[in-house]
Amino acid sequence: MTYDTTAIPSGFIKLMRSDPTRELLKDSKAFTLYTQIALRAKRTSDFNLHGLTPGQALIGDHASCGLSRREYRNAKSRLERYHLARFQGTNRGTIATLLSAAVYDINEERQGHPEGTQGASRRPTEDQQGATNKNEKKEKNEKKGKAHRFGSFQSADRTPRTFQEMDRDRAERAMVQAREEFLNDDEG
Repeated sequence: MTYDTTAIPSGFIKLMRSDPTRELLKDSKAFTLYTQIALRAKRTSDFNLHGLTPGQALIGDHASCGLSRREYRNAKSRLERYHLARFQGTNRGTIATLLSAAVYDINEERQGHPEGTQGASRRPTEDQQGATNKNEKKEKNEKKGKAHRFGSFQSADRTPRTFQEMDRDRAERAMVQAREEFLNDDEG
């Protein structure tokens, strides 16, 4: 599979100054692959021969980003483990889906809002509820024990968490779940 410069659309992507970005920079091979995905990702829902949706990119050519096959496979698995991207193999290559805008913002066009327009154009009336405060909603979910589906990038004391800490937490949760399943199997 060969890709030329037409595989990367013109425009820009925004690199976020965030703790997840600083953590990913420590893993240069995963950062390189993630950058390639962000550059190639579709940002609009217009026609596509490969059926890609916004936030998806066709990858699979490890040599174009300077990685060996092994480095490419390992970088893919780490990006999945960090919950930054998901990969699906097809007969035409691999479809990578961006799961988070914590590192790159590809300026993805929101459905129903053409480029250059805003989503909400009028204020709510007196009897309508206004927009909810994102932080209040997050605090309520934390109190109820609900977590964001991509995990939290902050620890309980509001300091940024490293990918290693997130991996350790996921491993602990998996061990607890396995222990519970094992104990439940013995009872039945």
